[in-house]
Order: sequence, then C-alpha cells, then structure tokens
Amino acid sequence: MEAELETFPTNPRLKPTSKKPNKSPESKYWKSFKTKEISGLISSVTSIDFSPKSPHHFAATHSASLSFFNPHHPFTPHEPISKTHSFKDLSFSASFRSDGKLIAAGSQSGVIHVFEAKTRNQLRQLKGHQRPVRLVQYPTIDRLHLFSGGDDSIVKYWDVSTETTLSNFLGHKDYVRCGSASPVDDNLFVTGSYDHTIRVWDIRGGIGSNNNNSAMLINHGKPVEDVTFLPSGGMIATAGGNVVKIWDVIGGGKCVYSMETHNKTVTSLCIGKIGRDSGEESNQYRLMSVSLDGYLKVFDYSKMKITFSMRFPAPLVSVGFSPDSSTRAIGTSNGIIYMSKRKKEKVEEERKDGDFLGFFYREEPRKRVLKPSFFRYFHRGQSEKPKGGEHLILRPKRVKLAEHDKLLKKFRHKDAFVAVLQKKNPDNSVAVIEELVARKKLVRCVSNLDAQELEQLLVFLQKYTTLPRYAGLLMPFANKVIQMRAEDIRASDVLKVQIRNLKRTIQEELRIQQSLLELQGVISPLMRIAGRRRNEEYRRVEAEKLVLLLCKYEYNNCCTAVDGGPFNSNVWPSSHLTSLYNFNFDSFKTQRLSRTHSQILSSNSCLRLTSKFLLPKLQICSRNSHPVPFILAAQSNIFRVIQTVIKMGKDGVKAGTNLVPDAVPKLVARLSVTVVATALSFCASIILGFMGFVYFIYLALNKDEGPKVDDKPGSTDEAIEEARKIMDKYK
Repeated sequence: MEAELETFPTNPRLKPTSKKPNKSPESKYWKSFKTKEISGLISSVTSIDFSPKSPHHFAATHSASLSFFNPHHPFTPHEPISKTHSFKDLSFSASFRSDGKLIAAGSQSGVIHVFEAKTRNQLRQLKGHQRPVRLVQYPTIDRLHLFSGGDDSIVKYWDVSTETTLSNFLGHKDYVRCGSASPVDDNLFVTGSYDHTIRVWDIRGGIGSNNNNSAMLINHGKPVEDVTFLPSGGMIATAGGNVVKIWDVIGGGKCVYSMETHNKTVTSLCIGKIGRDSGEESNQYRLMSVSLDGYLKVFDYSKMKITFSMRFPAPLVSVGFSPDSSTRAIGTSNGIIYMSKRKKEKVEEERKDGDFLGFFYREEPRKRVLKPSFFRYFHRGQSEKPKGGEHLILRPKRVKLAEHDKLLKKFRHKDAFVAVLQKKNPDNSVAVIEELVARKKLVRCVSNLDAQELEQLLVFLQKYTTLPRYAGLLMPFANKVIQMRAEDIRASDVLKVQIRNLKRTIQEELRIQQSLLELQGVISPLMRIAGRRRNEEYRRVEAEKLVLLLCKYEYNNCCTAVDGGPFNSNVWPSSHLTSLYNFNFDSFKTQRLSRTHSQILSSNSCLRLTSKFLLPKLQICSRNSHPVPFILAAQSNIFRVIQTVIKMGKDGVKAGTNLVPDAVPKLVARLSVTVVATALSFCASIILGFMGFVYFIYLALNKDEGPKVDDKPGSTDEAIEEARKIMDKYK
C-alpha cells in the first residue's frame, strides 16, 4: 500500500558569506585539486559517471556520443581515449556496472544501449520506453539487472541478459528524470519526477507485473532534478529548483535539512569520499551539488553546513567524483568538462597540531622543469612566457571588415552602396563610390535605387558635394544622378525638396566663391607691391655690401702694385667673384654681368668695371697714374626724402579711400581724399615756411652773439699740411 507521508516545513539556515578567505584544512583540501578544461565536446554534457574499478576511468554523455576519459594518463588526460557513436540521437545517463566491465546509457529515442567498457562494443539494446530515457542505473552489487525511467512516466526494471522487462512501476505522473540505487540493498531504489515527488520502490513485491504502489512517497515541492542515496542507506538527498533537501527514509520520510544556497536550479548531486582509503578518515563523505548559477557547493551533512564553494564560468549540469578521491569532473551546458585532479602529496612522518580529521596540510612538491627532450615541453599552454633564445610566433590579428566591405566581397554592389549611405560616413561613402566606378557598376546601382534610397543619396550629395575634398568626384556624380532619375524626381515631392536643398547649397557655394575671387583681386596687387619692395630693398643692401668689398680688395691690390710686388690673382676669393658675376647693378633688373676677361681683369688692375650701373661709376687709378678720390653714392638724400614723401602720400590716399563708404564711387572718393590731403600738405608747408622765416630773422638779429672762430695766423696752413701728410701715407 502506498504510504502518503506528511512533510514538515523547515526554515533553511542561511549564513552570510565571510569576506575573509577560508583557511580551514578542508578548504585547503579542495583547493589542492588542479583543474583542467576539456573542450571540443558537442552540446551539453548530460551525465558523468566514474568506473568503480581502478584506474577509475569516467564516461560522459554529450550529443549523440559516449566518451571515455582516463584522468591518470601521463600526457593527455584531457583527451578522450575512445568514443562510441551508436546513438542515433541524444544520449543520457551513463552508468557503470559494479565490476566496471559494462556501461549502459539511455537515448532520446527510448532505447537503452549496453556496451562493453573495455572494447566499447554494443552488446544489448533494451527497447520498451516510448519516450526519451533520462534515467539508467545499475544496482550497487547486482550485475544482471538495471532500472530505467523516461519521459513516459514509467520506471522499468530490466533483465539485461534477455533484454526483457521484469516489472513496470507506474506511480509517477510526469517525466522521470533521476534515480539512485540503495547502497545497502539491491532490492530498493529511489526515483524523482517532475511531478514534485520522490518514490522509493521495492522490487520484491512487483516482479512480473505492473506495480502502482511505491514503498514511500515524498513531496519535494518542486520538480526534482536529481536524487541520491547517502552512503548509510537510511537518508536520501534531493535537488529541485534552487533547494537541496535531506530526507530520513528510516524515520518515515522526514525532512531533516533544507539548503537554499544556490541562486538557480540545482541540476546534479554527487557523493564524494575524502581522506584516506582506509582507517578512521575513510568514513568522511561530502554531498556535492552543482547549479545553473555556475557554483559548486560542498555540503557536510554530518554538521549540516557548507564547507566549500567554487565558481565556474558556465552553467553546470552534471558532476562526478572518483571512488579513490583523486579526480572530480563537472560538465557544463556549453560542452566543456572541468576535470580537477588532486595534486600529489608526500607522506609526512608527523602530523601538524590542529589538523582536521582526514585532512593534512602537506608541502607541495617542486615542479619538474620541462626540457626540450620531454614530450610535454611541446604541449605547453599559451600562458607560458617565452624565454631567451626562443622565437615567438604571433598569431595575425583578424581584420574586422565593415558591412559594406563584406557586401563588396560578395559582389552585392547595390546593398553595399545603400549600407555605406546609411552609416553617414563621407570618407567610406566616397571610397565605395570610387570602387564602384572602378568596377563599372555605379550607374547600375543608381538606376536600381528605390525612392527612399534615392532620398538618402540626395541628402548625402547635399551635405558633401560642396566640400573641396569631395567636390571633384561628387559634382559630376550629382549631375549624372539628376539626369538619370529626372522622371522619378519630378514624380515625388520629397525628392523635389531634396533637389531644392541641393540647389540652394550650390548657389550658396557659388556666392562664397565669387566673394573669395573679389577678395583675391584686392589682395593680389598689394602682395605683388609688397614683394617688389622687399626685393628692391634686399638688392640695394647687397649692392652696397658688394661695392664696399670691391673697394677694399682694389685698395689692397693698388697698395701691392705700388710696393713693387707682382699681381696675385689668388688674393680674390672665388666665392666673391661668383657673387660679382651673378649680381645685377643695372636698375636692379634681371640682366647679368657677363663674365669676360677684358671687362674684369686687366694688366694694370685686378678689376675694371665698365658696365652701366645705377650707382656712380667706380674709377680706380692705374699703377702710374695719380691717386684720385672716388665717391660712392646710390641716391642723393634729397631724392630719397622726396621719394619717401610721395610713397607716404600714396599710402595715405589709399587708406583714406578705403575709409569712404562703398556707396561713394571709388574714383570720386580717391579724388576727394587727394584734394583734402593736398590742402593739408599745403597748409603744413606754409606753417613750416613761416617758422623757418622767423628762425632766420632771429639769427640775423643775433649774429654778433654767435660762437667765435679762432683767427690765429697759420691755423689754416697747419690744417692743409696735416691733410697732405695723411694723403702721402695712403698713396
């Protein structure tokens, strides 16, 4: 008879997480597991089961495969040693037999496959379920039978050798997704369903018939994802929603503890033994739970508390722990297995004080140095830093192409043109237009544009056609677009508005260009005059410097000839001669002095300049002639003053003309300013003349009071004699 039992609500014990790192012996024990990632599997890893016999290989179901791994492989423990592909669809719930020689797994089609663990050959196919089989489990000791559960809500008990069903258990009303065999009695097993119930079945009362009555019924309160017996056989742990509950089966199905430390659905449970293989420490067991929130929780059900927690970067759906307590495997929903293997420890002679029962803190062994002669040397990870003498090969960075570049590579020219117009990047748009011109596809793209796309094109032309950097290409392109799509533009009011905006933009640009040309016409003469003045001033200064240099060297040559020394042509530097050849003295025009021996060098003088200069002619005496003083003058002071006054007058008239409003004609304004300036100059001249006349009258009236001159006899003769001595000295 089915036993309906009441459940007693219990409050979960929620404790805040400590901010300080947990340095307990158990925390150090779990942290001693070194995790490696096994990737490359397809789809979610639905189940993981370890072989009960050494070397404790583990099997994982994923997609339509069943893969076997050897965690103790010396070189490649992360690579599968073999795979079976006998499934036609998804595989679920791998389970090893107690001797480790057979393994069974369910499938999406409802068929249970039985394989030989060593050769991976398929031995049996158990067909009886009409829906997917998510539960396949061997009893703890029995080697001839197994039980299964599926989405058809039926739990079946099988005879593997004959491939027949011994009994059907029909108590569940929804999917049966989990189950566990009793570790102390092969006649008992427990199953969990999405109808929120956990049922304990006893096969001794239902062999050969349909059994609707379970030995015990427990309500979890949420769809049950996993259930497992604790090692004592008198308690079970169930997972449903984000809650893990401990039930006392011997005590009538009472809920002992409820744990709600996960944030999302708990997907799998596992019992793991910790400590040594024998002795008092071997009785320490922990309940491990994984959830879709990515957390692994280790629960000490003897003290009812969480002893360790670890976060993984993906949702977790399955977990397994090896019987020798050396390996832990966790499957994720994205096809990755995180295999954690405990580091090797050296046996210590003495235990440290304060050690926890079954946990010993041992010093980690030194890592073995990898050498090029080792196989593992060539399988180092990307985190390995290069050492001296090693050649580092960098992976080329992948160039991320824009959308229009991808479309151009696929020869979808119109789509690329529309895509780049939508991005509103003028540089990319112009580049795509140039590419389409090179491919001779631009005209076809424009002709195939619809009204909305043509509007985008006209908006683009309105914004960027008048820019100087794009005008050379976009001006003729805009003209071509208007010619090709004239009929469409006339038929659409929206396109007419865009054409009017384009016309307004071009008219504004033409007005700006006209203003700039007018401004250029005003500035160009001023710049030309300023440049001419600077050129004349520079040439005048250079001419004066060169004439002084010529005079100096001519004087030295004359002195050498008077003293009787021969003429040395090397006295004149070649750089100065070159400057003389290329310099123009004739009204500062571009005529050059011809380089002839008759005009420059003679028998009596090193230089004899005979060209017509703006400066006065330079007369140099010969060897037998009398010395004649020479005069250097470019312009008289009076002429310079007059020229400066005229220039100042012109500049003043021009400045005054610019101050006159534009409404007055330029000629009238210039004449008016000239008349005013002349009148002011005339008045100033009269005032200056009157002041000078007054000054001369003052001098005439006070001539007797002026400075006295020394009229001693012989003063004039002495001055003349002194001048003659100076001239004789410098002949």
